[in-house]
Amino acid sequence: MIVSVFFLPLSYWFIRLKQIERTYVNAIKKELNNKNFFCYNNRKSGQSFVEITLSPLLSSEIELIYLDGKILHSSYDKQLIFNLLHHLQNYSKFPHLIKIRNGRVIDQSINNDFFNTLNQDKPIEHLLDKIECFFKD
Repeated sequence: MIVSVFFLPLSYWFIRLKQIERTYVNAIKKELNNKNFFCYNNRKSGQSFVEITLSPLLSSEIELIYLDGKILHSSYDKQLIFNLLHHLQNYSKFPHLIKIRNGRVIDQSINNDFFNTLNQDKPIEHLLDKIECFFKD
């Protein structure tokens, strides 16, 4: 006899979601604690600016996460990073900064500053200062 997953009780799904969330939180604490990430996507002008101009100027403690559509490029477990991106609290377009401190994810979009620097020839130092200030503990 085949039982459809749709007929499982809500309590099962609630418990399952709590287990998944606990696994995610534990993985964040264990694998990503005290990490800094600069996340960007494949928007043509932004991508080349990050890869050619900005990334050489970033601290070596800041790791890049690149989203090429739905394809994720990161040195970490892809499912963990997808969950991390899915749980962003302050998402309002890429590029985005993420830092993890004491198992807590702190994020900030720098889209406006980034594209003001890129499109309006504003000094890159202002953008770098904002990034550096965010990652200070």
